Amino acid sequence: MDIGIDLGTTFSVIAVKGKAELAAGSPEGMYLPECDVTILPTPLGEHTVPSVFWADATDPDRVLVGPEAKQKAEEGEAPIMFSKRSIGTDKLLPMHDRTYTARKVAEHVLRYLKDCAERALGRPVRRAVITHPAYFDRNQVEETRLAAIDAGFDMDLPEQMMMEPAAASLAYVQEDPKDPLLVLTYDLGGGTFDVTVVARDQGVLRLKAFEGDHLLGGYNFDRRLVEWVLDKLAAQGRAIPHDEDDADDRARRARLLQIAEQVKLKLHEQRSPKVPVPVKVLDVLVDAAGKKVNFQDRITREEYAALIKDYLDETIACCRRAEAKADVDRAALDFVLLVGGSTYGQWVQEAVEQEYPGKVRVFNPDLCVAAGAAIRAATLPTIAAAAGIEVVIDAPPTSTLPRATISGRLQGEKNAALDLTGRVVLLHTPERIMEAKPTDTGTFAFEDVPLREDEPTTFTLEVTDAKGLNALRKTITVAYAPDGGGAETISTNLPKSLFLKIAEGFKLLAEEGAELPKKVEVTLRRIGGESSLEVPVYQAEEEIGVVRVDNIPPDAGEGSKVVVAVEITDKNSMRGTVKVLSRGGTAVAKEQPVNIVFPPLKVPSLAELQAKYVELEAKRQEDIYNAPDPEQRLRLEGIGAKKSKQAAEMLNKQTADPQEVNRSVKELERLVNPPADDMSPPQGTFRRKVDGCRTMLQSVSGDPQAAPLGKMLDRIEADGNQAATTKNQRKWGMVNESLGQLEDRIDKLVDPNKGGGGPSPPPTPPPPTPLIKDHFLHQVSGLRRALAQEWEKLEKDRAKFDKHQGIFRGRREKIEAGLDQIEAAINKVDDNLESNQGSAQVQLALRPRPQIEKQIKELGEFVATG
Repeated sequence: MDIGIDLGTTFSVIAVKGKAELAAGSPEGMYLPECDVTILPTPLGEHTVPSVFWADATDPDRVLVGPEAKQKAEEGEAPIMFSKRSIGTDKLLPMHDRTYTARKVAEHVLRYLKDCAERALGRPVRRAVITHPAYFDRNQVEETRLAAIDAGFDMDLPEQMMMEPAAASLAYVQEDPKDPLLVLTYDLGGGTFDVTVVARDQGVLRLKAFEGDHLLGGYNFDRRLVEWVLDKLAAQGRAIPHDEDDADDRARRARLLQIAEQVKLKLHEQRSPKVPVPVKVLDVLVDAAGKKVNFQDRITREEYAALIKDYLDETIACCRRAEAKADVDRAALDFVLLVGGSTYGQWVQEAVEQEYPGKVRVFNPDLCVAAGAAIRAATLPTIAAAAGIEVVIDAPPTSTLPRATISGRLQGEKNAALDLTGRVVLLHTPERIMEAKPTDTGTFAFEDVPLREDEPTTFTLEVTDAKGLNALRKTITVAYAPDGGGAETISTNLPKSLFLKIAEGFKLLAEEGAELPKKVEVTLRRIGGESSLEVPVYQAEEEIGVVRVDNIPPDAGEGSKVVVAVEITDKNSMRGTVKVLSRGGTAVAKEQPVNIVFPPLKVPSLAELQAKYVELEAKRQEDIYNAPDPEQRLRLEGIGAKKSKQAAEMLNKQTADPQEVNRSVKELERLVNPPADDMSPPQGTFRRKVDGCRTMLQSVSGDPQAAPLGKMLDRIEADGNQAATTKNQRKWGMVNESLGQLEDRIDKLVDPNKGGGGPSPPPTPPPPTPLIKDHFLHQVSGLRRALAQEWEKLEKDRAKFDKHQGIFRGRREKIEAGLDQIEAAINKVDDNLESNQGSAQVQLALRPRPQIEKQIKELGEFVATG
């Protein structure tokens, strides 16, 4: 029996296709008739399993997973929770005096889930389809797969790792026959967020575009409430210290997070957004002197939604970016499918409904991903074994065409060697017997096998030995379903661009959004007599893996060519082969598969990140005045200030997450130390020429020749942006050549009398619109700080403040409303506007600024004079 597993950050779920008959004595499963899936129970009868791990301090072999592990937090211990956020990294998760990797924790959780499934079904479970966020990096996917292998699962097939939105969509379309169908899946779980545009067309699900954040989920909401508690205590003079190396402090933090989760559930159950629920933290916290500190307060759902508004806003921004990537009209969306346990919260549903009125649909948020995985598991290739032979049979359970392809692979049982000499594979169909000889690698295929139209077609696959005698027989069934049979075919696009880095620069493997499969070939040359070579794999600017070529034969000689072919398959897995050519470059000295490795990524400690931040901030401040590029100075002063503030605030939080801080510090580093521009001419030169051409075209906007030249410029700019993103040097050179020719034509249009001395340099345009916006938004933030400082002075004079607090609050609210108005107006300015137009619109948005500055000054004068 093959099962589906949703390995979640906070909860995990196990499912199997069909209405399963469970073993005698097993608790009841939960049958979902809408997608014909059974959710399997734990021995305690639960259908969602907390993804929590605990090990005994004195006996590390005694471990608990699930509700019993979670209970340990209430007993004053610190079980490991939310570990999925750290999988694919080298981050160590402490417990007692030991540490565990997230992969090791996942292994224990998956082993427990395997055991639960086997007890419920009363039979062994060998394979599983395990889901992961679409926006997981390949390191994270690979670590999850290896954890499943360590837990005892056979994970040989790439389709056993499945994207969560694909699983959710697959479960949903079982009950919705509409075809074509266009859906945006909004998947907000306990610790990760995905948004995916999914299209169903003629029974095929296509994952068209992706966005998300693997460090955003319900855990962030819980942590924000914990910060709210700690900030309120600090304001009362009861600061609570925290040492991550102290097991007692970790236990207190775990209990705080549990309380935050309970408050969240109470808020969800509250009918009115304005009715408060109690927040009680009793007999948990201690201050620096070791004295108990109790906390009691109340919070409404409305206040809670405001507390996490920035996170909700970020999810909506991801939705918009995914729409843009998929190039879909929002009006064409049939609905937005809410997935993940965190979408039960009204604050989430309201935020999405506000963005997509009338399109939001909630569909078993905490169960549908496991259900989709179970549906996929039922379509995995069949495995049969006998007489030392194992055959993996890939036959679709349904086919939209009246003919099907049945293929497979012969191998020795338990990966033992198998002599293929003389073996033949026979397929017994209702009409005839078809014959195929396996290749050197054991693969075989029967194409265009006819199907019956009125009933499922039953076939018998037979493997004979060298003497023609039967060695293995297996019966399989395929049904003809012209309506798609449940849309079980999934076509995937690549979530993030991937590159291979060679001596000549970056070689695009596949760009974001590309339909899979994709393949690229690179040629390396042996410099010396090395027996191995490595080709780094990059995602954006970060190295995430390596393609290793091992065992190069010595007789290939120095200077011999090594041709590496790497493919991203239609299952979104990576594989490759290598040919080592002789020194003459004609004969193949050796051909073999390559080894593609995605090791865990390094996460620095908070202390290391603090030191790095201090270094970067010092350089940022220095370069604001000294950088030779005026655009860089403006960038450092605008968006750089924002990124710096964000990193500093994260580092100052007791609940600081090293992974989140690391990402923030890296973003700041890319601004302060921008990576070398590997395009020639530089991208900055290209952008300035484009802006210069736009400025010249604007000066002759009334000329009928200007409009077609403007369209040409738009096309060149789009081509240039794509060439820069994909690091396509050849296309980049052609685009810049076209831009130069267009620049000549525009220059002659502006000044027909100009001689042949070449075009005059275009006037220096203002910085790009996004930089102008960042610069002035930074100034608005400065006004907010000035207001906060004056307010702090007012509050210190309690007598004066209490006497006039009605006046003070009214003035402050008026000033804040004005600042909100300016900020909103600036944000509405289209980033794609030409610089001059963008600058003009931003200046319009800033018209109320002098009046607001005057109001802040008057408030300060009132403080000084009374």
